[in-house]
Amino acid sequence: MSLYKYESTILFLRALRGLFFSVSSAYSVVSIVVQAKQAVVSFIKNKYCATIHNQFGKEEFIMARAAARHLLVSTEEECLRIKEEIEAGLDFAEAAKKYSSCPSKAQGGDLGEFGPGQMVPEFDKVVFSADVGSLEGPVKTQFGYHLLEVTARG
Repeated sequence: MSLYKYESTILFLRALRGLFFSVSSAYSVVSIVVQAKQAVVSFIKNKYCATIHNQFGKEEFIMARAAARHLLVSTEEECLRIKEEIEAGLDFAEAAKKYSSCPSKAQGGDLGEFGPGQMVPEFDKVVFSADVGSLEGPVKTQFGYHLLEVTARG
């Protein structure tokens, strides 16, 4: 083998080795990005989505939605007193109209439908975990103390 062929073979092997390390590094980066994407998708599905089955039986994920009523007062003691009244039979909507300081009191505390992240975190935590129809609270937020009733979730 001539010296020239020997040197070009060495150069070729070095270039091939460099290419291999570049490809394996790129593969590692792509692998890390794919794993990160899967983790983010899994987190979003678990926290913010509901599972449904479409007409073909395939599992699909939709953003979770909830509907709730609430009333807002300034003290925890007042909130607990109102909660006792509701548990004793006072209608939630009537209690909201009578006691709440939130403008939603005109609609009996009805907030309509909303998704995760549209309300303050303390509110979201309760609304997206409590049983539908249950009376929850007091829940303290930056606005005061809330009593919550989840009216629907899906």
